[in-house]
Amino acid sequence: MEEHKKYNSWTKSYYDIRNISDTLCKENGLSIPKPRKHSKGEPLNKIKSDGGSHRQQLKYKIDFAVRKSKTFEEFLAVMQELGYQVRRTKQGGLTKHLAFLGGEQEIYIRCTVKGLGENYTEEKIRERIESGKDLTASQKRYRYKVNENKLKTIAVLPIKATRYQREKQLSETVNTYNFLKRNGLRSLSAVGAKLETLQSEVDEAKSKISTLKARKKEVVHVIGLTEKYHQSKEALEKNATADNKAVFQAVRKQLIEMGFKDLPNIEALKIEAEELNNGVKIFNNYKNEKQKDLNNLSVARNNLFIINQASPADRAESESRETSECSTSSNKKSCDTPLIML
Repeated sequence: MEEHKKYNSWTKSYYDIRNISDTLCKENGLSIPKPRKHSKGEPLNKIKSDGGSHRQQLKYKIDFAVRKSKTFEEFLAVMQELGYQVRRTKQGGLTKHLAFLGGEQEIYIRCTVKGLGENYTEEKIRERIESGKDLTASQKRYRYKVNENKLKTIAVLPIKATRYQREKQLSETVNTYNFLKRNGLRSLSAVGAKLETLQSEVDEAKSKISTLKARKKEVVHVIGLTEKYHQSKEALEKNATADNKAVFQAVRKQLIEMGFKDLPNIEALKIEAEELNNGVKIFNNYKNEKQKDLNNLSVARNNLFIINQASPADRAESESRETSECSTSSNKKSCDTPLIML
């Protein structure tokens, strides 16, 4: 350096400078720092034998919880049972990130694409739970969801019923109980009365729809005659031939026979036709809802007999006996006695 030459640093230069520094420290009575051993980390096979990293272990637990859960709330409960703390940070009242803390973790691990991967975000976890793609073939076979919108007839089990058949019967039994409980039906007489009410409502809706359709047909016919009247009158004014006159007189005669002294207002008739069309749609939706309830209730009543192992003859006898007792008995409480525990 004193010779004003360029300093070249090599690998050996570091050790030469360190030796000079150690010599100077010894001459002046100063301590010499000991060189530290550089850690190369744990071997990969040891990490795998311990279950992997914290993130890998969390992925395994999430996969396990997804297979065990039917809803996202059940998934969170399973993760808590596995020893993980759940944190759901919110931004503006909405959930932004889902994070877990468990095991030897010191910080929460977020369920993001960057944190765990695209298959472990909250949206993807919800999708995996709903689709059931993570389930094995046997798990998919015995996994049932309660369908409260449409009831199915309970199948009578054979003597040697399989697990699949028992699970299916149990699922439909739960659906039947929930449907009756939701509608406040706790006895066979209540079910029969509800069936009669629904049937009358369906018949009334059908009658109303028929009336509206007949009126709509009549209005559309009058609109057509009125438009034809104007067209024939205009054609007669332009060309007074016998044919044009005959057409005009025929249309005019039909309107008079229908009771129209004055010419109908086409705009008012079109508005009425639109209102009638909307009315038909409304009553159709109403009829479909009542028909759906009627079908479900009919299936529920048949399921009650199957659950109680009643034969068709016993069904008719039970219905007639209960109906006669309810009509003659002064004590109405006896008619509300439930046949089964709902």
